[in-house]
Amino acid sequence: MLKVSDLACMRGEGCLFSGLSFELKEGQVMHLVGSNGIGKSSLLRLLAGFSNPLSGDIEWQGENIHQDLTRYRQDLVFLPDQAPLKKQLCPDDHLNFWQRLLGFKDGVSGDVGLGKVSDLPTKMLSSGQRRRSSFLLLTGTRKLWLLDEPFVGLDSQGVEMLLEKIEQHRQDGGIIILTSHIALDMPNCTVLSLTEFTLTQFVVS
Repeated sequence: MLKVSDLACMRGEGCLFSGLSFELKEGQVMHLVGSNGIGKSSLLRLLAGFSNPLSGDIEWQGENIHQDLTRYRQDLVFLPDQAPLKKQLCPDDHLNFWQRLLGFKDGVSGDVGLGKVSDLPTKMLSSGQRRRSSFLLLTGTRKLWLLDEPFVGLDSQGVEMLLEKIEQHRQDGGIIILTSHIALDMPNCTVLSLTEFTLTQFVVS
């Protein structure tokens, strides 16, 4: 369902990686690994359609994603490393907003282990609770999840909860691509090291 062909990525005047190709089908997970600054987050932004590759193609269900980004993003959840939360809104408010905006099915804050803090403003929550709040975006039925360092700030229970969500989405036929510096033991998971595709940075004339 997702096909990446000979992808190259620029940042500033340097090329982060090139020649990147892979395919993912329903029920598959890809774990992106590599050192800081190697291009993991940049790759996720390319896959989300927020930036354009230097070269290469990204196809979803046989079509280049840039042919109709609006339709493509109806199948997509992109969770950046900084959670998209407003400080004055509580988790329940965020959930209600995302349900209306994105057409998600009904869900409850308890699904991500927030409990009694689900009606507190985000600015009063700990970093781990804010991260859990962002997982409310994962209550929908969109096929492709792009998760940038989703385990940062989580305690052991939070990590276990997120792994369960990922596994359930995989079993439901979803596709997950995530970055993390921790080792992951998940079924049907491919590890992709961007180090293999990294070039010595150069200035493009």
